[in-house]
Amino acid sequence: MSKYRIGQLNVRIIIYRPQTAPDGGGGYEQLSPVEHNNCWAYKRDISQKEAVKNDQLQADLSCVFVIRNHPTKKITQDMYVVYAAKTYSIIACSAQEKTDPYVEITCTVRPEPTA
Repeated sequence: MSKYRIGQLNVRIIIYRPQTAPDGGGGYEQLSPVEHNNCWAYKRDISQKEAVKNDQLQADLSCVFVIRNHPTKKITQDMYVVYAAKTYSIIACSAQEKTDPYVEITCTVRPEPTA
C-alpha cells in the first residue's frame, strides 16, 4: 500500500530536460530545453531557512514533489522542475522501479537572476 493517494496530486508541474548540441569547435552549446513531463504532483515543503549573508537576504527553500511513476520517463538530476513561475533544481530522486507507484523528487528553488 502506498502512503500517497491520487487525490493528493493537486498541483501541476512541468519537468524539463536540458539539451546540448556540438558547437563545431569541440564544445557544446545549450539549446532550448525539452518538456520531459507535464504532470500532476503533490508538493511538500521540507525546510525554510533564511540567513543574512553579505547584507543580502538568502533563502533556501526546499520541497519534495511526488508524481506518479512512469517507467519510460526516468527523472534525472540534470533536469529541473517549473511550478508556480519558479524554477526548482532537482537534488535527488527516489528509486524509479516499475513496481513503485510514485516517485519523490527532492528540489530546491533556483535563485532568480538579478539585473
